[in-house]
Parts: sequence; C-alpha cells; structure tokens
Amino acid sequence: MAIYFNNRFIEGTHQSPNPARPGLMVKRTLFSGVIGESEIRQGSKGRAIVIPIKIHSHFQTAEQLAAYIRGLDARVGEHGLLEIQRRNGVGAPAIYPFCTFEGFEKDPTPDAGPLPDLVGTLEPDGVKPSWWIDGMLYFHQLAVVEQGPNNG
Repeated sequence: MAIYFNNRFIEGTHQSPNPARPGLMVKRTLFSGVIGESEIRQGSKGRAIVIPIKIHSHFQTAEQLAAYIRGLDARVGEHGLLEIQRRNGVGAPAIYPFCTFEGFEKDPTPDAGPLPDLVGTLEPDGVKPSWWIDGMLYFHQLAVVEQGPNNG
C-alpha cells in the first residue's frame, strides 16, 4: 500500500488508516407528554484520520531523514486528496477527499527512532545504514462524502 497526498508519495511503510467516525450535527429535544426524544438532523461533520507509519526510504544519514521530516512539516495545513493505493494488488484502496494535513508526530517510545537499520531489512537494495523513524500521520477530513461520478 502507498500513501499519496495531493498526488505526492509519502515515503515509508504504513498500517491501515484509522478514520474516526464522522461528527454528527444533531439537536435532540424533549417534549412534554411525549415518550422519547426528537432529533433535528443537519448532516455530518468532518473526522480525524490517523495513519501509523514507519518513515524510511534510502535515508543514508540521520540528516537526510530529518530533512524529509522538515519537508512534511512544511506541508502542515495543506488541503487536498488523501489516497491509499494498492501495491502489487494487496490491500484495500481508500480515497478521502477534502483533507487537511495536520502533520507527522514521532512515536514517543525510545525505540521508535530515528535509528539506523544496520542490517538492511528495510531496504530491498541493501542500503546500509538506512535511517528510519516510527510515528503517526494526522489528517482531518472536513466533509465526509460518498465517492461517485460527480463528486470524487
């Protein structure tokens, strides 16, 4: 699977995205003498989308990895289309329009990097060391809509 935001690939290996349930715009009221409640529904709001990721890709130095993360930081606030695409026919693709990138956050545990992969298990071409870091990508989808021929 591969992550693209506004048609730009985000390096690394990630887990499935975790979209929160959409917020619901509803007003619930009680009426005297009526059993139960009444609702005035006005649709749904946005939702958070979190993607656990290990950022890696031929970063031969810690500075190259840090520069890549600074590039992600520069994209905070960018708005557009988040796509999770299949690689080699594996995994479920997903499309999330109307997303704002809220940034990358490093996993706070000490073994989450940044660290060098001295064995070469992360890179198929055997780049050693290949620096990596674990964390989360945060997005916020402003409107949750069905994908169809006219809106996605």
